[in-house]
Amino acid sequence: DDTRALTAYEHAVAKAPTEVTTQRKLIALYDKLRPAAALGQLEAAARFAPGGADLQLELAKRYHDHEPAKAIATLEALARRLSGSVNVRAAIADLYERWDLPVLALRQYEAIAALEPKDLEHAATLGQAYWSTGDHAKALAAWQRLDAIGTAAAFERHGELLAQHEAWAGAVDAYTKALAQSSA
Repeated sequence: DDTRALTAYEHAVAKAPTEVTTQRKLIALYDKLRPAAALGQLEAAARFAPGGADLQLELAKRYHDHEPAKAIATLEALARRLSGSVNVRAAIADLYERWDLPVLALRQYEAIAALEPKDLEHAATLGQAYWSTGDHAKALAAWQRLDAIGTAAAFERHGELLAQHEAWAGAVDAYTKALAQSSA
C-alpha cells in the first residue's frame, strides 16, 4: 500500500533526515503520489547532504525547466564543494552541454584537464569544447598538451584530432612522432 509506505518513509525521514537512501525512496513515492511535494523533499534532502552529488544533480535537473538560474547556481555550488572530483565535474559539464550552455561546460572541462593533466581524453575533450565555441587557437593549444604527455598513444590521439579538423600538416607531424615513439 503506497499510502502506508509514504507515511512510513515520512516518519523515517523525520527521525533520520541525513539518511539519503530513505530520502530517495520518499522522493520517488512523492513523484508517484504527490508530485508537487517531490521537489520540496528533494530540496530538503539536498540541504541535508550538500556533498551528495547525485541529489544535487537531480535537483539541478528539476530546476532547469522552470528556474534555470537556480539550476546553474546548484551546479556551480556543487562544483565548488567537490572541486577535486573529475566525475562530478564531468556530470556537470554533460548537463551544461545538454542545456546548450557551452561556455559553462568549457569551464568544467578546463578544471578537469587541470586536475588530471596526463589524461589523453581530458585534453582531447577540452580542445573539442574550445573548437565548438569557435576558439580554434585554444583548441589547438589544448590538443598540444597531448605532445607534452609524450607517449605514442598521446601523439596518435593528437594526430587523430588534427586530422578530424583538417589540420593536415600538424596531423602528419603528430603521427610521425607516434611512430617514432612506438619504435623507440
